[in-house]
Order: sequence, then C-alpha cells, then structure tokens
Amino acid sequence: GYLEERMSSLQCTQRKTGTEKSLEAFLKDNGTYYVTLSHVALDRLQKYLQKLIRNLDQLKTC
Repeated sequence: GYLEERMSSLQCTQRKTGTEKSLEAFLKDNGTYYVTLSHVALDRLQKYLQKLIRNLDQLKTC
C-alpha cells in the first residue's frame, strides 16, 4: 500500500509497536469469536489510532 511505498522511498524500516503486536496476537487467539471480537477489536483499534494521532509530531520521517 501507500505506507509501504512511502517507507521504501524514505529508506525506513518497518517496526511494529507493542500495541500492534498485542492486537495481532489477540486477533489470532480469539478469531473464532467473531461476533464479540469485532467490538473489542474496534475498541483496541480506536485506542491505537488515538495514540498514533497524539504522536504525529514525532513522525517526522521514519
């Protein structure tokens, strides 16, 4: 996608945050409970995006 291309053009390495890793693990472990999982996953995604927005000033290049 766009972010991967942008990172490549800036010669940045992709790093996963602790939140991103824990969200992936949570989704993998609880994938069979898709009805209740969607609400929890959206809540975690919202918190992750809010944290990202607060830290936008720190995202100068990589």
